Amino acid sequence: MSLPTLNSLFYDAQLACQLLPANPITPQQHSDTQLALRLLGADALQSEDPVLLRIEAKLDVCLAWLGRDSHTSRPSRWCRVGLEQFAWASQPEDQAGPALLEIYPSVDCPLPLTLAVIVQCHSDGYTLATLSPELDEQSASWWSRFVFQQHRRQRNRT
Repeated sequence: MSLPTLNSLFYDAQLACQLLPANPITPQQHSDTQLALRLLGADALQSEDPVLLRIEAKLDVCLAWLGRDSHTSRPSRWCRVGLEQFAWASQPEDQAGPALLEIYPSVDCPLPLTLAVIVQCHSDGYTLATLSPELDEQSASWWSRFVFQQHRRQRNRT
Protein backbone atom coordinates (compact mmCIF):
# COMPACT_ATOMS: atom_id res chain seq x y z
CA MET A 1 0.00 0.00 0.00
CA SER A 2 1.33 3.44 -0.85
CA LEU A 3 1.03 6.28 1.61
CA PRO A 4 -0.70 9.54 0.69
CA THR A 5 1.05 12.70 -0.42
CA LEU A 6 1.25 15.12 2.51
CA ASN A 7 0.64 18.88 2.48
CA SER A 8 4.40 19.67 2.59
CA LEU A 9 7.79 18.13 1.94
CA PHE A 10 8.11 14.72 3.55
CA TYR A 11 10.34 11.71 3.94
CA ASP A 12 9.55 8.00 4.35
CA ALA A 13 11.19 5.86 7.01
CA GLN A 14 10.72 2.82 9.23
CA LEU A 15 10.09 4.46 12.62
CA ALA A 16 8.95 3.56 16.10
CA CYS A 17 5.71 5.44 16.70
CA GLN A 18 2.47 5.01 18.55
CA LEU A 19 -0.74 6.86 19.30
CA LEU A 20 -1.47 7.67 22.93
CA PRO A 21 -4.68 8.95 24.53
CA ALA A 22 -5.30 12.70 24.12
CA ASN A 23 -4.13 13.71 27.57
CA PRO A 24 -2.23 16.94 28.20
CA ILE A 25 1.47 16.67 27.34
CA THR A 26 3.40 16.17 30.58
CA PRO A 27 6.35 18.42 31.49
CA GLN A 28 8.69 15.42 30.91
CA GLN A 29 7.24 14.75 27.44
CA HIS A 30 7.54 18.46 26.59
CA SER A 31 11.15 18.56 27.79
CA ASP A 32 12.06 15.40 25.85
CA THR A 33 10.42 16.80 22.71
CA GLN A 34 12.32 20.09 23.00
CA LEU A 35 15.65 18.31 23.54
CA ALA A 36 15.00 15.94 20.63
CA LEU A 37 13.98 18.77 18.29
CA ARG A 38 17.08 20.73 19.27
CA LEU A 39 19.29 17.73 18.45
CA LEU A 40 17.50 16.97 15.18
CA GLY A 41 17.60 20.61 14.07
CA ALA A 42 21.25 21.09 15.02
CA ASP A 43 22.28 18.63 12.32
CA ALA A 44 20.97 20.87 9.57
CA LEU A 45 22.28 24.21 10.85
CA GLN A 46 24.56 26.09 8.52
CA SER A 47 25.21 29.13 10.72
CA GLU A 48 27.28 29.39 13.89
CA ASP A 49 29.34 26.26 14.50
CA PRO A 50 27.05 23.30 13.72
CA VAL A 51 29.53 20.81 15.20
CA LEU A 52 29.52 22.53 18.59
CA LEU A 53 25.72 22.94 18.54
CA ARG A 54 25.30 19.25 17.74
CA ILE A 55 27.73 18.18 20.49
CA GLU A 56 25.91 20.36 23.02
CA ALA A 57 22.52 19.00 21.94
CA LYS A 58 23.83 15.40 22.10
CA LEU A 59 25.10 15.92 25.64
CA ASP A 60 21.73 17.30 26.72
CA VAL A 61 19.94 14.33 25.17
CA CYS A 62 22.35 11.81 26.73
CA LEU A 63 21.83 13.28 30.17
CA ALA A 64 18.06 13.15 29.75
CA TRP A 65 18.19 9.62 28.31
CA LEU A 66 20.20 7.97 31.09
CA GLY A 67 18.26 5.18 32.72
CA ARG A 68 15.55 4.91 30.06
CA ASP A 69 14.62 2.00 27.84
CA SER A 70 15.71 1.96 24.23
CA HIS A 71 13.35 2.84 21.41
CA THR A 72 14.93 0.10 19.31
CA SER A 73 12.82 -2.43 21.21
CA ARG A 74 9.57 -0.64 20.27
CA PRO A 75 7.53 -1.79 17.27
CA SER A 76 8.17 0.21 14.12
CA ARG A 77 6.23 0.84 10.92
CA TRP A 78 6.70 2.64 7.63
CA CYS A 79 5.77 6.27 8.13
CA ARG A 80 5.58 9.29 5.90
CA VAL A 81 6.74 12.30 7.90
CA GLY A 82 6.04 15.90 6.89
CA LEU A 83 6.24 19.31 8.47
CA GLU A 84 2.69 19.17 9.89
CA GLN A 85 1.38 15.71 8.94
CA PHE A 86 2.31 12.07 9.49
CA ALA A 87 0.88 9.02 7.70
CA TRP A 88 1.17 5.25 8.06
CA ALA A 89 -0.73 2.07 7.16
CA SER A 90 -3.76 1.94 9.45
CA GLN A 91 -3.58 -0.26 12.52
CA PRO A 92 -6.64 -1.78 14.24
CA GLU A 93 -5.98 0.32 17.36
CA ASP A 94 -5.92 3.64 15.42
CA GLN A 95 -8.94 5.76 16.29
CA ALA A 96 -10.02 9.05 14.74
CA GLY A 97 -9.96 12.19 16.87
CA PRO A 98 -7.48 13.96 19.12
CA ALA A 99 -4.47 11.99 20.33
CA LEU A 100 -0.81 12.25 21.20
CA LEU A 101 1.69 10.91 18.67
CA GLU A 102 4.89 9.54 20.18
CA ILE A 103 7.44 9.17 17.42
CA TYR A 104 11.19 8.55 17.22
CA PRO A 105 12.01 10.35 13.94
CA SER A 106 15.67 9.31 13.79
CA VAL A 107 17.82 6.43 15.01
CA ASP A 108 20.33 9.12 16.07
CA CYS A 109 17.97 10.46 18.73
CA PRO A 110 16.88 8.20 21.61
CA LEU A 111 14.21 10.63 22.86
CA PRO A 112 10.71 10.66 21.37
CA LEU A 113 8.75 13.59 20.08
CA THR A 114 5.35 13.71 21.77
CA LEU A 115 3.01 15.81 19.66
CA ALA A 116 -0.68 16.68 19.92
CA VAL A 117 -2.44 15.56 16.72
CA ILE A 118 -5.85 15.08 15.16
CA VAL A 119 -6.10 11.57 13.70
CA GLN A 120 -8.08 10.61 10.60
CA CYS A 121 -8.49 6.97 9.57
CA HIS A 122 -9.05 6.72 5.82
CA SER A 123 -10.88 3.94 4.02
CA ASP A 124 -7.86 3.67 1.67
CA GLY A 125 -6.05 1.89 4.51
CA TYR A 126 -3.91 4.66 5.94
CA THR A 127 -4.00 6.85 9.03
CA LEU A 128 -3.24 10.56 8.80
CA ALA A 129 -2.21 12.58 11.87
CA THR A 130 -2.08 16.38 11.69
CA LEU A 131 -0.42 18.59 14.30
CA SER A 132 -2.95 20.41 16.44
CA PRO A 133 -1.88 22.91 17.63
CA GLU A 134 1.07 23.72 15.41
CA LEU A 135 4.57 23.78 16.88
CA ASP A 136 5.88 27.01 18.41
CA GLU A 137 8.23 29.05 16.22
CA GLN A 138 11.54 27.68 17.56
CA SER A 139 10.35 24.05 17.54
CA ALA A 140 8.95 24.48 14.02
CA SER A 141 12.31 25.86 12.88
CA TRP A 142 14.23 22.87 14.30
CA TRP A 143 11.65 20.41 12.91
CA SER A 144 11.61 21.95 9.42
CA ARG A 145 15.43 21.83 9.22
CA PHE A 146 15.35 18.14 10.09
CA VAL A 147 12.52 17.25 7.68
CA PHE A 148 14.16 19.20 4.82
CA GLN A 149 17.46 17.43 5.48
CA GLN A 150 15.81 13.97 5.49
CA HIS A 151 13.85 14.84 2.35
CA ARG A 152 17.04 15.90 0.54
CA ARG A 153 18.90 12.76 1.63
CA GLN A 154 16.06 10.56 0.41
CA ARG A 155 15.87 12.38 -2.94
CA ASN A 156 19.64 12.05 -3.42
CA ARG A 157 19.42 8.27 -2.89
CA THR A 158 16.80 7.81 -5.63
